[in-house]
Amino acid sequence: MSTSSDPKKIRVLYVDKEPTRLEFTRSMKGKLPNLEITTTSNPHDVVKILRDGFDCLILNGEMGDVDGPQIAETVRGSGFPSLPIIIIRGSDKVTTKKEDEGAGVDAFYDEERGSERVEELAATVLRLAESRSRRAEAKKRGIHAPIGA
Repeated sequence: MSTSSDPKKIRVLYVDKEPTRLEFTRSMKGKLPNLEITTTSNPHDVVKILRDGFDCLILNGEMGDVDGPQIAETVRGSGFPSLPIIIIRGSDKVTTKKEDEGAGVDAFYDEERGSERVEELAATVLRLAESRSRRAEAKKRGIHAPIGA
């Protein structure tokens, strides 16, 4: 699944300027022990870090000078068109979701949902990473898999 030496690992990059929120990744790793989570609080380093090979990107939607949709657009335009991107926001507004979708975000989470969010987020990371892996394998074989596969 991953481009790392262990194909069963799911490599996730989690980006958030708030260090206390980065701690939640420990809870997520408890839900999926095969996650390998790298965290950064510098949104300007995302593309450089992603070049090391990741299966999923999780972004805080609001990080001050750079927001999640801006990072998502940069990632999509920098050679990562199929990398699953998940955005976490304090708002679940439809207009915000439309902006995120337009930037290429695959899934959205309201940061106020606590432990329920961690379980749901871990399941979404697994689903998106596995789907991406199946599509990549099908592409290698010359088979066109449906987007949701």
